[in-house]
Amino acid sequence: MCTHLHASSITDSRDGEHYTTIKIGRSEWMAENLRYNVRGSRCINDIKKLCNLGRYYSFDMAEKACPSGWHLPSKKEWNSIFEKVDNTFDLILLGYCFDEGKCFDLDKNAYFWTSSNDYEWIVNLNVVKAHAVRFESAKGILLNPPNSFFKAQYYFNVRCVKN
Repeated sequence: MCTHLHASSITDSRDGEHYTTIKIGRSEWMAENLRYNVRGSRCINDIKKLCNLGRYYSFDMAEKACPSGWHLPSKKEWNSIFEKVDNTFDLILLGYCFDEGKCFDLDKNAYFWTSSNDYEWIVNLNVVKAHAVRFESAKGILLNPPNSFFKAQYYFNVRCVKN
């Protein structure tokens, strides 16, 4: 059973963008991909008119992208969605992009950064991996992949949760 209800909407004071929000359990989530233009963030294949579907962020950008009063959800927060929401959870399948701007898996999968860093590798004293979640259209389910992704190389979408 789907347990989300339309909650309200917010306006991002940084750029005036409006977002619909939904209540899932006790948490309020953005029901749309974040569109805030963090320096270096990308649109689908760098086509500006497609930014209205949501921007892609590296992990470092994603950590700072949510508006004041909102945050990048943890793996635990995403897991709570897996437990509470059926397959009607609205997602646009925008795939992912690489740092050079080329995007893949459009209309097949959706990838979202989490704030969790539980799959870290240390290389030259730098943490280079982070955790993400994925929605696969072929299976129609949200997945919590057992692997992680290079922070600097991959660009994923962001959904924010109210503090």
